[in-house]
Amino acid sequence: RRGEEAIRESECARELEPLCAAVNSSAAAWVRFLAGDYDTAITLSRESAEMEPRYVAARRVLAAAYLQAGRGSEAVATLEEALNALGGDPMVIAALAHAAAVMGNRNRAVALLDGLHDAAGPRRPSSYDLGLVYAGLGDVNAAFAALDRAVDDADPALIYLAADPRLQPLGSDSRYSLLRGRLGLQEPSARPSRLAARSARDQHIRFCTTADGQRIAYSVIGAGPVDVRVLGHFT
Repeated sequence: RRGEEAIRESECARELEPLCAAVNSSAAAWVRFLAGDYDTAITLSRESAEMEPRYVAARRVLAAAYLQAGRGSEAVATLEEALNALGGDPMVIAALAHAAAVMGNRNRAVALLDGLHDAAGPRRPSSYDLGLVYAGLGDVNAAFAALDRAVDDADPALIYLAADPRLQPLGSDSRYSLLRGRLGLQEPSARPSRLAARSARDQHIRFCTTADGQRIAYSVIGAGPVDVRVLGHFT
């Protein structure tokens, strides 16, 4: 891990864009969360939520930091508020299910999870998010099955697998090391997997300009039917 470097870069971004909600929560607060600095993550994501009340990512990071800091009731309240204000965002529902599971409210977590499985189209959660819920429930087999599907789906959230504290209950299982190996996320001394090396070679970063003049970077990887994924979250 290169946490100190990530923190420095995120702080530099905050200096350049102090009024950007995404920089303060999705970048700076999330980096602090992954580094285990939950108090700072709470402060930054709360500021971001106040800056842009409808920016749902700020509330997700805030809730995640609350939960890891042992403030589970505040985590649940934050996610419930987000659901009431912004509608049935599947990532928020998954986060709420995970929080409920960690807090010991298994019945509610399972009910929310069942609703996620019944969802379709844009309301369907990612396999990574489902893996988080199963990890919170202590269903290790289902968690790894979901994360394996996330690998097959090329879920962007997998870049956080090695650092996400919500997946800590899976760390002692041998399948966790195997999963990291599939992604090339071993310790620095380990050799990257052939799958990860091939994926890195096949990925192409390109740029385009929208009709309103915004320049956007995007990556293309693999072949077959087009599956567009927007990395608009850091949870």
